[in-house]
Amino acid sequence: MVTGANGHIGSNLLRELLSRDHEVVPFVRESSNKAGIEALGLDYAFGDIRDATAIEKAADGCDAIINLAAVYALGGTVEEIVEPAVQGITNVLKAADKHGIGRVVHTSSVVAIGGSMTAEPRNASHWNEDASDPYTVAKTESERRARQIAEELGVALVCINPAGIVGRHDYRITPSNRAIINFAEGTSITFVGGNDYVDVRDVAWLHAEALTVGEPGGRYIAGGPNLTMVDLAGKIQAFSGSSNTHYGLPRWAMLPLSSVLEGTAKLFGSEPIARRGVVQDFYNRYYWFDTSETQKVFNWTPRPADELLRDTLAWLVHREALAPATLDAVREALGDLPDFS
Repeated sequence: MVTGANGHIGSNLLRELLSRDHEVVPFVRESSNKAGIEALGLDYAFGDIRDATAIEKAADGCDAIINLAAVYALGGTVEEIVEPAVQGITNVLKAADKHGIGRVVHTSSVVAIGGSMTAEPRNASHWNEDASDPYTVAKTESERRARQIAEELGVALVCINPAGIVGRHDYRITPSNRAIINFAEGTSITFVGGNDYVDVRDVAWLHAEALTVGEPGGRYIAGGPNLTMVDLAGKIQAFSGSSNTHYGLPRWAMLPLSSVLEGTAKLFGSEPIARRGVVQDFYNRYYWFDTSETQKVFNWTPRPADELLRDTLAWLVHREALAPATLDAVREALGDLPDFS
């Protein structure tokens, strides 16, 4: 069973699992957008991740569960993000225990590992000890909760911690792919710090491998190349010809400014340019990660930056998700698009 099967990872993971001849039960909300998986011809198990009965029913007869279900939205609320994440993994693990399911693969995130004020990559032994934004809190707390319950129940749990996931079969445009759009269109900002983006195909492959590879209790980072914000923007701008504003403000100045911007936006009913929680967690920080253990255990090498960015931009052109002028520039730079079936 794959929870959250209609999301960005799920749309790619289902294809990976089917290519390996797995029988797959996609667990999704009946009202959810299933554009990314409709063509696969699978029978859905409908329900909400917070509904323990629905999870138990769908898991009956399965050998493994991959838990992808989560709300991916920076700047959301505790009720929207934290509570569903924690309750969801609790229900999944209890269902696995009830049905004697051999393994649960849980999708966490590198935000549960946390960023650094220096360019030293962090590894799977690190934890985010000062999460602020609800999404960051949700990923950290749900993974801690998952580990605690799995140990109590004796369920074999493997955690995959992806970096910023970009690439194909994203029909709703996640925040990570939205960041690529913003850089391409010249509407984003750069600042001191760095990010790690990973191709969704690599993330899907690692999840499929984790059904049989990796130690129970293991934590494996699914990351790609570590790039500064400026270098990342430059690679994307090479395709689009755009330019982005660079913020040189120190953290101590940006934090109160973000509070003002957030308050002003709330007053006028608009989206803030910056949220304090997001600034607290990401501004002037390096989200760089050491994937050497994952590469060793899974015999895997992540796709390089140019390859994953080219495929991501090709997908965005395919979906016509870019502004018209940017779309034309990127289409001309890319040439022929891949087959996205």
